[in-house]
Amino acid sequence: MKELNKNWVYYLTRPFSLLGASLWYRWYNNDLIKKQIGTGLSSALFIEEHPGVMRRYAINKELIKYKEKINSIINKPPKTRELLERGIKLNKKAKKIIKSKSELSLEEAIAFFVDMAFHATIFPYFAYETLNNLNKNKGSKSLRLAEKLRGESYYYDFLNKIIIPLAKNKLNIKNNDINFLTIDEVIKGSTQNIEKRKKLQLKGSRYFYCVYNNKETIQLIKRRSIEEIISKLEKIKSTKKLTGMTAFPGKVRGVVSLVLTNNIKSIKFNKGDILVAPTTNPVLLPLFKKCSAIITDEGGMTSHAAILSRELRKPCIVGTKIASKVLRNGDIIEVDANNGVINIIKK
Repeated sequence: MKELNKNWVYYLTRPFSLLGASLWYRWYNNDLIKKQIGTGLSSALFIEEHPGVMRRYAINKELIKYKEKINSIINKPPKTRELLERGIKLNKKAKKIIKSKSELSLEEAIAFFVDMAFHATIFPYFAYETLNNLNKNKGSKSLRLAEKLRGESYYYDFLNKIIIPLAKNKLNIKNNDINFLTIDEVIKGSTQNIEKRKKLQLKGSRYFYCVYNNKETIQLIKRRSIEEIISKLEKIKSTKKLTGMTAFPGKVRGVVSLVLTNNIKSIKFNKGDILVAPTTNPVLLPLFKKCSAIITDEGGMTSHAAILSRELRKPCIVGTKIASKVLRNGDIIEVDANNGVINIIKK
């Protein structure tokens, strides 16, 4: 595929369908972002790693520029406080909208979603890490605001309880078929691709969804081919040992439980299981309390998983990059968080 002949770098993994991924793209490429920081991520590659879990890649040059622009704002304390305070207000408003199910149009809901995503999710994500690493910011109002926002998350509920019902109503769709469309297709009222994508997905195919030079490519590819593409992009090799950064020390053996969704009611998770996830958020707190250790692909010492593991005193290794790709449910592993090493005992 010619789309792969670009300088893609892995960015993040999130529990999104095609609809969710198309909205996730808008988080980073919209007029608000360009106004606030002067640039956006106009290119994105989404690969469905597991059903309903999208692995996102960015063009390296674009991502570097984007991060530089964000950090230039973080170095301006008044502007940083202004953006973080707006994030707090938007989270409060989101909570109210979700609870009361306030009547919004689909277009209004999308605009709010994008606004909230930047101020309450994206900017705090970068701000907390940067501010926390600078001693002069210890105890600052901006750091406290960023920490509070990192501990809250409403985008998942807002998507599922507000945007998706509005999209279903617009197209008169009663079931989850809405997730086989992009948000642009929903807005245009275009439903002709649902059945074709549905049939391919039922056969085990997964999404390859790319936006490059304003051109959108959507394909459903066999699972094995998808895994080969991911392995090639990230140079993943077969291994019996993984490494990462120790967030909290300790050493345990246990059974892997992959957590690839925020819908914890759908996850079979036994007390003492080792929680393995691309990333974590506040929704997963009940699983944190049951697990014996935590492993994530993403994150550093200021990530949600790292902070919570220290609070709960659970062995934790973050930043493994590929743990959720290599490990499978039921694998027996040893988590040596004293040395940042995960040994695969039995697959």
